[in-house]
Amino acid sequence: YVKLGKEYKLPLRMVGTFADSRLGFRCRAQADQANIVYPDDFSFQWGRKMMREVFDDYLARPGAGVMEMILHCVNDTPELQAYDKTESAIRIHDAEIGIDQALKEKFERAGVKRISFRGLRDLMRQAH
Repeated sequence: YVKLGKEYKLPLRMVGTFADSRLGFRCRAQADQANIVYPDDFSFQWGRKMMREVFDDYLARPGAGVMEMILHCVNDTPELQAYDKTESAIRIHDAEIGIDQALKEKFERAGVKRISFRGLRDLMRQAH
């Protein structure tokens, strides 16, 4: 994973700092040694909180740096209902908030700039 990031000059999705002890090795240290860019923090709340709540919590107290949050957007279709018998509501919710203009305005009012990994990639490539 780190070797691919370095070879292709691509940023990596990185677990939060809390994960090092769980995984038994220092994930971020390996990326740092390879001069790979990654988000400062990672929030993955699948099944614990709906993402609207995660976003609202974050926007109430935004921190400095790059925070990665994931949406699993899927429209409510028979296909979704056939393959996801337990978590389809999460995917539908994520699709709805992914295009919610009110949420976009909350980000803007909080001074949070939304970016894609393209911005991190460009930063990484400029540095090398």
